[in-house]
Amino acid sequence: KSIDSSKRKFEMLYSASGCMESFSGESDMIRFGLTERNIRIALFMAAMCGGEWMNVCERMTDRFVAECIASDGFIYTVYDRKNKTACTDADGNYLRAMTEAAYDVLCAYRMFRKHGINKPSWLEKDRRFMDFLIRVQNVDGSWFQAYHEDGSEAEVRPVHRHRMEVVEGMKKAGTAVPLAFTAQMVRM
Repeated sequence: KSIDSSKRKFEMLYSASGCMESFSGESDMIRFGLTERNIRIALFMAAMCGGEWMNVCERMTDRFVAECIASDGFIYTVYDRKNKTACTDADGNYLRAMTEAAYDVLCAYRMFRKHGINKPSWLEKDRRFMDFLIRVQNVDGSWFQAYHEDGSEAEVRPVHRHRMEVVEGMKKAGTAVPLAFTAQMVRM
């Protein structure tokens, strides 16, 4: 009885988070990075509740991999359902948002593989992101905080948030961000 009650609570929390609305079509924008980690939340729900949540996680990850990870590995962490295009909130994207989304895809890949479901396209797109990271890494081993689609440094100023101050010393603040992801990818 308590397990069923816990599952219902998780499902209510997930629905209340707005993530299910994003996936179900009630919202025009689906966001995958930073605080709005839809794949991670769907993955958590699938692990806790199974059943239909496995299907939700699979569909969400399939859509993200197909629509938001470019062939060169750049990751768009916003999907505009109305215009059917992947995009970013500003001119460029944060390395943290891209890395967290790629890591969530890797976690989903591992979980589905444990359940006997092979999703090679998920791992392939994460490998492309890994290639992107290698391509844009600075000579000193660091990474910038944000990038344009072409891999050049971006000074991201989010549209929906107060303007971010660009401080010269903080441009390489993203250096530690991809380390956990790259360490996990090397093991694959």
